[in-house]
Amino acid sequence: VEDELIINRVQEGRNFSFERVDTLNNENYYFSFAPIKVKNIDSYWTLAIATPKSIIRNKTSRVFRTGFLIGGLGLLLMAFLVTYIASNISRPIQKATKKLKELSNGIIDIENNLEITTQDEMGEMAESLNTLSAGLFHTAEFASDVGKGNLERKFEKLSDNDMLGAALLEMRNDLIKANEENVKRKKEEDIRRWITDGHSMLNELLRTSKKLSELSYDVLSKTIKYVDAAMGALYLLNDENDKDIHFELLSAV
Repeated sequence: VEDELIINRVQEGRNFSFERVDTLNNENYYFSFAPIKVKNIDSYWTLAIATPKSIIRNKTSRVFRTGFLIGGLGLLLMAFLVTYIASNISRPIQKATKKLKELSNGIIDIENNLEITTQDEMGEMAESLNTLSAGLFHTAEFASDVGKGNLERKFEKLSDNDMLGAALLEMRNDLIKANEENVKRKKEEDIRRWITDGHSMLNELLRTSKKLSELSYDVLSKTIKYVDAAMGALYLLNDENDKDIHFELLSAV
């Protein structure tokens, strides 16, 4: 019956396949039939292929094992590449995050700068953080020196938009101006005090001295000493005689 069914399908030109056990070697075969249409011939030619299932299973197992092995190696390679790339990305980010935390806490360490190993965005970020750290360090040194009175300390802003640097320079300039005004005011106060003390000294001499000769000597000697002069003389204008008006030497030291 099966043979007749096969013959009918072949005559009809149909594609079909089936499995059957070969009684000669007791092995299971897989049969496949494919019709071939030839011109000017009404009937069909048929291509039949019989393949032992053991060969199919072996080849399928071999292909499966090969595919599984390649897939496993591919997954391992992918996992390694993902881990390597993620490590290269996350490590600089972790170092940059640590640096930013230190700066936010006021810790400026220019000796442990971030290493710049690439020219991509991570390298630019590391370079910017190193520049920021160095700039803040020099800014802190400048502020410390200005606070100690070193107003001649040179300082350059990080850029034209450096607000902190501009504020420190303005503070330094204000301190210089205030110091100059303070020196000028102190000098004027010293002059006024010097004049006032001199007047007080002369008034005291005028109150205590009685004779003109004694008074002239005391005034002259005290004045020479007060103005830190080497010598001096005191003259008196004698105008008692209109015809003989002259200066008379009262005292010399």
